[in-house]
Amino acid sequence: MSGAPLSKPKPSLNLRWLALWGPGLLVMLADCDAGNVVTAAQAGAQWGLQLLVVLLGLIPLLYMVQELTVRLGIFTGRGHGELIRSNFGALWAWVSAAGLVIAVLGSLVTEFTGVAGIGEMYGV
Repeated sequence: MSGAPLSKPKPSLNLRWLALWGPGLLVMLADCDAGNVVTAAQAGAQWGLQLLVVLLGLIPLLYMVQELTVRLGIFTGRGHGELIRSNFGALWAWVSAAGLVIAVLGSLVTEFTGVAGIGEMYGV
């Protein structure tokens, strides 16, 4: 073996682009599901522009929460459940996980409802 140091392979430009934009695109696309579109349309039909001020006020708060969550994950190198378990105990980690499971199941119901509604429109 020679004494030359081994260099780390440099990731391709596509992989770096995906690592940079991938998580943000996933979060952005997560709000374009059938349940969200139907809820937004229904709220818009019922309330018009009255809730626009509330939505504009929520933008900085939502950005701050997501940004702080990302910083916490990068800084600690641990996930949401791990941090809850280490700081608050296993019971609260399970409570948090149960809440996430309920939210995911609710989201799946709205997805399948949206698919069924589109299928019904086309006679499927």
